[in-house]
Amino acid sequence: MRYCEKASVITNAGFRVLFAGQIYDILTVDHQNYKRKSVKLRCRKARR
Repeated sequence: MRYCEKASVITNAGFRVLFAGQIYDILTVDHQNYKRKSVKLRCRKARR
């Protein structure tokens, strides 16, 4: 996703992703070499 101030504080603890009506747990957050252009999230579908 594109970098912004709010996206820069995302961690794998306490955050989830809602995409296409499905909830995903964040496994890792990659700041793409800290160039402030994008943030890559690695996620896993959450069990309910």
